[in-house]
Parts: sequence; structure tokens; C-alpha cells
Amino acid sequence: MVPRPDANKPLRLEHHHPPPPTEDDHGTVTSTIKHQTSSDLLEGPCDGHTDTPTNNTSMECILQPRILTDFSYVEQPVRCLLSCKNQQYYVTGNGRNAVFLKKANGESSQLGDEFVLLPQEGDEGTHNRFLIKNAKTQMYLCSGKEGGVYASRTKCEGMEQWTMTECENSNAGGSSYVISSVVSGRVLACSGLTIQTIAMSGTSSKYATVWNVSLTSGELCFLSLPILDQRVRCNMAGKLSLSDNYLGWEVWRLSEAGGGHVRISPWAHSELYLSSDADGNVCTTETRGSSEVWDVFKAPNGLDGVIIRSVEHGLVLRYDKVGDRLCTGSGKMVMMDEFCVWDFDSLHRRTYYMTTSDNKRYLEANKRGLAMRGLPNRFQSEEWKIETTNRTGVIRLFSNAREQYLISDAEGKVDLVEQSPSDGSDQWIMEERENGFVVKSVTTQRVLVMDQGSIGTVPSGTMVHGNTRWKLEPKLPRQINKEKLQAVGGAVAIGVLGTVATPFLIGGVVGALGVAQVGIAGNIAIGSIRAVEAVNTVTRVTLSSSQLVISKSSLWSTESSKYLLGENQNRPFCAWRDW
Repeated sequence: MVPRPDANKPLRLEHHHPPPPTEDDHGTVTSTIKHQTSSDLLEGPCDGHTDTPTNNTSMECILQPRILTDFSYVEQPVRCLLSCKNQQYYVTGNGRNAVFLKKANGESSQLGDEFVLLPQEGDEGTHNRFLIKNAKTQMYLCSGKEGGVYASRTKCEGMEQWTMTECENSNAGGSSYVISSVVSGRVLACSGLTIQTIAMSGTSSKYATVWNVSLTSGELCFLSLPILDQRVRCNMAGKLSLSDNYLGWEVWRLSEAGGGHVRISPWAHSELYLSSDADGNVCTTETRGSSEVWDVFKAPNGLDGVIIRSVEHGLVLRYDKVGDRLCTGSGKMVMMDEFCVWDFDSLHRRTYYMTTSDNKRYLEANKRGLAMRGLPNRFQSEEWKIETTNRTGVIRLFSNAREQYLISDAEGKVDLVEQSPSDGSDQWIMEERENGFVVKSVTTQRVLVMDQGSIGTVPSGTMVHGNTRWKLEPKLPRQINKEKLQAVGGAVAIGVLGTVATPFLIGGVVGALGVAQVGIAGNIAIGSIRAVEAVNTVTRVTLSSSQLVISKSSLWSTESSKYLLGENQNRPFCAWRDW
């Protein structure tokens, strides 16, 4: 195994994927570096406009480019539960036009319908305007002119737009907001099980106008115990154990619970949460109470990891090696017990498929060297691991198949080497553009291009025929989902219990489950097809740099999202070394 320096420091990228290539894209083009002549390169003015093609050329020139520095994998769009009266009543719908409240039954996670918050551009650059869409029915929450509230499958004269103003009484159960109609200015209110809008001047004790927003989406990570180099696993029955694998059963969702606290839930179970009690027992449960709320902070005393502590009981999560179980114990154990120290790694483990901006060619490192593949096969030769250095924004591109680094020279040649060279020729930066990234060599300032199947670099600030933009598609673990597995029948289930996935046709399953449900849940496992890729096969979601998460607030990719959540310094979780 080739040593890979600085491989542990995480980066961050959002989870939208490019669509697969078209059917007529096929085969592999072996790369022999093509040297550009002066007639092949066209000089272009540096006016800051970088994405306007001219005669099938692309210009590499930008003012103050944004460099990619922080990659995490976060579920988008944001999903939540809406409740009022101290979370006693939850908003739900009947699949038609009715919207009403449902009384909470204890603290069960099956409380009300899940809603998607879709940020909209507000007046004068404000970022508190949203569409509120039912994840199950795919209908928008709308306000009538006379105070009625209804659900609609289509947008209607702005009636579906709302503003959300945060209140001061947010708690561990979520954040509290006053929700107002953009069109009428009336506030969303409830009385009994009825939802309506009322004028602010007409509010009375009869109506509750403060709504609790409890997030159900979050950052997806592997939760590992470094001292044993094992991951926490939650099987289909909800039982916890440790595993050597990096698969779907070992992925956990960290969703904001308000006040800087989080809920931790298995990716394969939308209704389960990590829970603890005062006696030190740890399990998964369907409740969403205070026992399911945790704090995550960097381990003290020079320990390399994080501490996960129960907010309710003040006890820290640990592994009992003798009893072979997860439990909680006194925080004093941290002083001497590395079985209390955990690690978060991003869902994709910083491994990506690199594709051209038109999604037609994938960069691969096969046995013969560098090449551009047409129709992707998800081979290991197409996998590139992004490793960081001690210089901000400077990365290395490591081929998982060849166990070698991508390097470049001043003449435009690119190659692979086993050891990271001392001259820095394997160091790159990724600069954001409107429809992808420019991958630039740190030492030569030349950009990585693909032209007629050949791979090389050209001077920055030139116009070339061919591809100068790159997109990154995260490699996600295989996953199976309990509900989806049951939906496709016991015959399939027999072969996959206790394992990860069984191949079966994606089209029929997605059609049976419904694209909407698949897209919102983010929990589907279809054979060896990744969760989001299954949706993209139908919906054709395209990765663009405008969808990237660049900020420290890992749950949000827009200013409106930051407005909704606020800043939290200890995010993203996979970048805890930078806290």
C-alpha cells in the first residue's frame, strides 16, 4: 500500500449527482498526451466571465475564484417536521387539499408528515422566504386570501410562499418560528386541530402562532471507533454492533436538534434514533424525546477524535469491550479511556468519480495509464480520492485502482506516480465555476483538460477546444432500506438479510416506490446502485458548482438556509479536526 500523507483531513461536497451519459456514449479512449500548438490555443481577455462558450471553446479566466476547501455530504433539500403548542400537534395532510393537525402520540418519530423547505429569493436580498412542500404528497402548503390553509400540487400566485422569522424560545426539540404568508402578510396559526392564517393585529390566546421546526435531514457520516478501527452498525432490526465495513448499514445521519445539539439516526432507518438512559444503556428507538439528543465536541487531552455526550443524562457514548456493547459512562472516563473517543468520516470518504462538464467522459486510471471512459461502469479505476495537505485548498488526487498520485509538468503532460513527489507536482486546487470546477496545478498554474480523448494541462487564462470543466460524483456505499426491502417482497429479502444489497432492476423498483418518496427519503438501496443515483436515473439531477456547500454551516447551501439554522462553529462533523 502506498503511503498517503494528510489523508484524514476531510473535505466537503454536496450530494447532487450528474446524470449518467447518454446511450451512445460508450467505450474507453486510451490517453496519450496531446501537445497543443499555438494554433490550437486562442488567447482570451480576462473579463471575469468564465462560462460563455464561443465557437465550442471554453475560456479559463476568472477574477477572485472560490477554491474548494471543505467537503461533506449533506442531505438536500432540508426536511423537517412542523408542530405547534410545544410539539403536541403536528402538521399533516390527506393527499388531497386538506391540511390539518395530528395530536402527538407520546414521543414517537411517526408524528406527522415530513416537509421539505425550499428556499426562495426574497426582497432586497433577504433569505427567509420558503416553499413548504409535503414530502409524502408532493403538495405545497398554501394560504388562502380569506385565512384558509390548503395543499396544492401547483404554485398559485405566490400563495405557496412563506417567510419564517425565528423566535427566542428555541429549545432542544428544534427551532421555533413565526410563519407568515408572503402574499397576505397573515401568520400561520392553529386552534384545536384546525390550521389557518390570521392577521397579526387580531391574534389572541385562542390561536397558537409559534411553530416548531424539527429537522429530519442532516449530514451523513460513518461513525467509527478509532482504537479498534471499526464502525458502528445498525442492522435491519435496529440492533447496534461494531463492524469492519464501510457500507450503508454503518452510515449515520446527524440532524440539528436546536441549541447546538443533534439527533443521531441510522441512514437505513428513517424512524429510528440513537438513545440512552440513566443506567448507561444505549439502543435505537422510535421516540424523538430528550434521551435522543446528543452533544458532539472535540476530545480533550490531545486525544484524536470526538466525544458524544447525552444531553439528558450527561453520560458519554463508549464501547464496552468486555460486554461487547455500546453504552454510556461518566465523562471522567475520557481522561483515561480511548473507548470513549469516536471519529466521523464523510459518507463518500472523499472518493469521487471525475466527469467532464457534459457528463460524457469519466477520468480513469486503468492498467495502461490515464484514460477517458464513456459509459461509466463504477470500476475502481474510475475512483479518485481527494487528499488534503497542510496548505488550505491544496489537494492531491489519488487513484484508488493504481494507488498512485496524479501529477503534471510544465510541458502539459500528466502522469501517475506511486510516491508523492517533493517538487509539489501532485498538488492541485479546484476553483469553482458556474458549471463545474477548474482543476489547476499549484506548481505550474496550468489547468487540467480533456481534448479529443487526450488528457493534459494548458496555461490558465486561455481558450481551448475541449473540456476544461470537471464535475465530482461522490462514491456512496451500497445500502438497503428496511421499508423498501419489504416493499419488493420476501423473495428478494431472503438473499440480503444481514448483508448489504442484492441486484434487482432499478426502474421497476423506483416506479413502484414513487420517485417522490425515493427522492425525499434518501434511504433507498437498489442493488449496487447508490441511493441518490437511483433517483437521478429518473430525475436527472445535475451537479453544478452553484449547488456546492462551501460555508462552515454544513447543513445549508444557500444564504436562506443559513438564515434558518444560524451559524454553528462545530460543523461539519466530518471536519472535526478543524474545530
